[in-house]
Amino acid sequence: MRSKRITPGPGQESVWDYPRPPRVERSGDLLVIEHGGVKVAESREAWRVLETSHPPVYYIPQKDIDMASIIEGFTTAQIAVMTSAQIAALTTEDWAAFSTAQIVALTPTQIPAISTLGLRALSTSQISAFEPTDVSAFSGSQVASLATQQVQALSSAQ
Repeated sequence: MRSKRITPGPGQESVWDYPRPPRVERSGDLLVIEHGGVKVAESREAWRVLETSHPPVYYIPQKDIDMASIIEGFTTAQIAVMTSAQIAALTTEDWAAFSTAQIVALTPTQIPAISTLGLRALSTSQISAFEPTDVSAFSGSQVASLATQQVQALSSAQ
């Protein structure tokens, strides 16, 4: 089945009007990328690649990207040096994927930045890996967000 071209409205483009082979062009549009409320990139100097039947792909210069907010993988060493903003921007899926060793790598200054959703995503074994000094850094709302078995694991860490 072949897709049917829809005529674009005012100010719109159609992917069926893009060339083949692809064309690369400068984009003067303001591109802003945010994740978890943190601005990761902002640029007016991006390039875009246009190819028939494909949405445009944008390439942003590295100088316009906040490389400190980009987390490549989640090695224990990287977690140990993450900023509070990076910790706060982690998704529930990120926290659920952490190993116990990665949890142990968190510093006392990073712990208050863990979101309540992030804390809830941790398994009881991950939570029990916290040190007693870590536990004292949790706020009442963080502890209140936990499930019963997580609170029990947290209590046993003390």
